[in-house]
Amino acid sequence: MVIMEETHRRQLSREIWLKEGDKNTGFFHRMASAHRRNNCMERVKINEEWLLEEQEIREGIANAFKELLSEDSGGRRILGDFS
Repeated sequence: MVIMEETHRRQLSREIWLKEGDKNTGFFHRMASAHRRNNCMERVKINEEWLLEEQEIREGIANAFKELLSEDSGGRRILGDFS
């Protein structure tokens, strides 16, 4: 019952937010921009090196996970209990 009530309140708040956003486009765009800024990584530090460019970040993250999960690094042993 509590979960249903919480879900209803969340949906209602989103509905109100959308209505207010439609009435006040400046408010709506500020909120959307804030969400976009909060969901963005401007830089990432991998192996003591700061990566700033989007392509560098993508490649750096992919390479870090490849290294972590490679058989030589022992990553498979770490994750082995979860498979």
